[in-house]
Amino acid sequence: MTRTIFFSLVSLAIAATCLAVLTVLTGRWDALRGVPLTGQIVLNDIAVPADYVIDPLVISDELVARMQKRSEADLALNILLGENGNELLRDRAIPRLVNAGVVRRMLDEMEGLGTVIAFGDYHAFGRVRVTNRGEDVLNTVALVMPEIARAERSGEPLEVRAHENGLMSVALDTLDPGEAAEIAVWFTSTPDALLAQEDSFGLGALGALRGEMHVYRPSTGWNGAELQVRPWARWIVAAVLSAVCVAALATLALLIAGAIRGRRVSRA
Repeated sequence: MTRTIFFSLVSLAIAATCLAVLTVLTGRWDALRGVPLTGQIVLNDIAVPADYVIDPLVISDELVARMQKRSEADLALNILLGENGNELLRDRAIPRLVNAGVVRRMLDEMEGLGTVIAFGDYHAFGRVRVTNRGEDVLNTVALVMPEIARAERSGEPLEVRAHENGLMSVALDTLDPGEAAEIAVWFTSTPDALLAQEDSFGLGALGALRGEMHVYRPSTGWNGAELQVRPWARWIVAAVLSAVCVAALATLALLIAGAIRGRRVSRA
């Protein structure tokens, strides 16, 4: 009897393990656990050329040189201003109107150009997917992450809030049951530095609801990475796990049936 119980527990453990791995392999682990709010973020490197820089001093010098050259060659200006007027424009007015300070303020005040300049400070990009797996509407869904530089949803910028602990957050209005929201996030740190702060990534909603945030980084250096690009291998793994699970359950059923039959025979 003791042997039967032992082998029954072993068969049950094998079957449960195979089922758990199969749910992970098919992406249904969180749904099976009943987690109402989940998030996934895939981190990617952002690399810019080494000479990617916009220097106001270089720009102002280039603009002044070009404008001075144009003023010398522009016949209409020479006739309109005369020799003295054109000389004042070339040597006094243009360098005064176009200098490093003016260009720097112009770069800061032009929103579109400021976004281009800020791109040089981005070192990681993350695609976030937040899913409401529960049956209730979730209000004020918030993502907490470190080193956020910019966040967007459907092309619209989201407000990034800084907190006292050095973390930053991005909030969504509501998530209906079964709804999934995708957010694009840019970071000032590299993926390696962000992964070192993986515990700082969080997800929650109004009502003290805490979700689960999973952080991924595309890579090929881990054991089994080729499963991403070889679907036939994933199917073989799933088939083997299914076969082992069925065999374990069949063994468990036979052990239980044998134990019941032995008890009936002993009573007879």
